[in-house]
Amino acid sequence: TTEDLPAIAAGDYTLSVTDANGCTAMLGPVAITEPPALIALPAIQDIPCFGTPTGSIEMAVSGGIPPYSYTWSTGESTPNIYFLPAGNYSVTIIDATGCARILADLPVIDKGAEFSVEIIDYQPVSCPGADDGKIIAMASNGTAPYQFSWSPPVGLHANVPSPVDQATGLSGGVYAVTLTDAAGCSAVSQDLLIEEAPQVFFSVVSKTDVLCKGDSTGNVTISLSGGLPPYSFLWSNGANTPDLSGVPAGTYSLTVTDFLNCTLVSTPVTISQPAAVLQITVDSILQDRCGQDQGAVFLKVKGGTFPYQYTWSNGLQTANITGLAAGTYQLTATDHVGCEVVSPVFEIQALATPLGITSNVTPVKCFGDSSGTISVMASGGTPDYSYFWNNGQAGSMIGQLPAGTYMLTLTDEAGCTDVFNFPVSQPTSPLVAIAQIDSLSGGWTISLDISGGTGAYEVLWDAGAGGQTGPEVSGLEPGHYTATITDDNGCV
Repeated sequence: TTEDLPAIAAGDYTLSVTDANGCTAMLGPVAITEPPALIALPAIQDIPCFGTPTGSIEMAVSGGIPPYSYTWSTGESTPNIYFLPAGNYSVTIIDATGCARILADLPVIDKGAEFSVEIIDYQPVSCPGADDGKIIAMASNGTAPYQFSWSPPVGLHANVPSPVDQATGLSGGVYAVTLTDAAGCSAVSQDLLIEEAPQVFFSVVSKTDVLCKGDSTGNVTISLSGGLPPYSFLWSNGANTPDLSGVPAGTYSLTVTDFLNCTLVSTPVTISQPAAVLQITVDSILQDRCGQDQGAVFLKVKGGTFPYQYTWSNGLQTANITGLAAGTYQLTATDHVGCEVVSPVFEIQALATPLGITSNVTPVKCFGDSSGTISVMASGGTPDYSYFWNNGQAGSMIGQLPAGTYMLTLTDEAGCTDVFNFPVSQPTSPLVAIAQIDSLSGGWTISLDISGGTGAYEVLWDAGAGGQTGPEVSGLEPGHYTATITDDNGCV
């Protein structure tokens, strides 16, 4: 049999067992032990400066069976908690065996006096950009001496015995002050906007640069706002109008003064112009040496604003002109912005009359042979002349030519040349005869269909045909027959 003793406290226990016969047996003593008690000691740091979350609670835990877990009323699970505002806090600590210890109502006390700093007076800035603003601040409570730290940084005033401090020489903006007393407690003022008179705003609406170097065609149009009207204007060139017009290239600035005598000096406005005056220079002029429209004018245009447009008196639109006959020529050059320059008048002279040629061409008599001739006579230019043909022959007459086009290069004594082409023709096709042979009751007949060659044909048959003539013979016996055909040029 068995016997249990559940849910007992720590201690020494002895078991006595007696059976039905009265016999007894002893067991024990048996020692039931327990772990040491779970002990938690809090160390509380109260709040030294009023209203700041600087309290803390640190726990020193012993006993039980480590490790320990922590559950704070703040939701944190660390042994220690920091940055606490004033209030009551609780923690549940559980060891490894599940034994728990609860500490409730742990007080964190705010021990500081209520401490503040406020701005009690200020002076606005007189004009935009000036630095004559002022702020006065005063501390409430706290322990002297004080430190006033102004933001944005305009100075740190330390060891101030009075609760009143001021910041001077301020420009427009938002300011605040942080006050720290002798106990190290701090307070921050509300932000204060130091206002300034409305800013005068200036912008260039449009600007016109000088188009042609040296002109006075520059313009500036402005837009103005802010400040307190009415305004007065003074440009760096002495003009007293809001806008500038008809001024040369240069850099200009504007001073605007409003009713409060506040001034604004603009950023410089630069009116530019082309780096150089538009001009034409002559590279070279070539005369019409051979009277063959070989004159030329080569120029350079520079300055102004690239690209350029060219207009010659003869209608051409290129910088340089070539292939010129004798005459006068003049260029008007216009740059990208419309500036113009006109060249002097250039005269091209013909130094010789053009080379000329008269010719006599004899065509090829019979298709495919080399019986053509060309004879020429030169004129113009400067005698004497030399003749060179593209088939390698030289001289004013060439012969034994097949059909084709022949090119003559004619050169005079001054070295002027010209090229002339001469076509040499031939009959459109060779003589061709197609025979048709028929058998008739009176013998055989041969009919010829003749084409090609030139003009009328003469047909002569051999003796076997009985000396017949003409394109058709008849009454022939079987055999071989030959016909000789001759055209008007004697081609056979």
